[in-house]
Amino acid sequence: ALPILESGVLKILHESCNILNTPNLIAENKKLSCFLMADCGGIDLRSYFDGCFELDVFAQALSSYKTLQKATVPYVDKFIHLGIPDWRLDKLPYLYQEIIENQKLLNALGLDKKEQRQLHNLSVDFSYACKELASYPIPECFNNCDFKDKNILYRKERLDLSFIDFGQSAVCHPFFSLTYSLGESSAYYLL
Repeated sequence: ALPILESGVLKILHESCNILNTPNLIAENKKLSCFLMADCGGIDLRSYFDGCFELDVFAQALSSYKTLQKATVPYVDKFIHLGIPDWRLDKLPYLYQEIIENQKLLNALGLDKKEQRQLHNLSVDFSYACKELASYPIPECFNNCDFKDKNILYRKERLDLSFIDFGQSAVCHPFFSLTYSLGESSAYYLL
């Protein structure tokens, strides 16, 4: 997302959602599409763990992130109005269809004909999975699509966590950023 979207995200998180464990916006220049934010302090979790994963600290981060997600539920329209992508479950099958019909994009991504056919064949299954997931009463919310240990700052002396880097964000199902985070962590710490 453009920097100006990230500054808008920070404003909504602070002013509407009362989420304070994110950077404070100091100034922004919409004309230059840039902003300045205060340092949250601390060290990113990947550096803090230094190869030795601490489940209790990571669990604290997940719990804090869940609080952030829940706080954004009433404000998803504000995020969408800001320009954050709308990847809610009722929209995903249409977005998927747009992607698989874009031959130029699929070729640019390096997908061969067999892989492209496979994507087309999975279209019905994908739509069904979205409907199935939507049948559970889990509200969709704002998500950091780059939610990982490198974007979580930790201050051990205060047992305090902050979330940074909202440049890649979307309104979608809360499991999506969690799945990404767990995948990133398991790939980094288990290999």
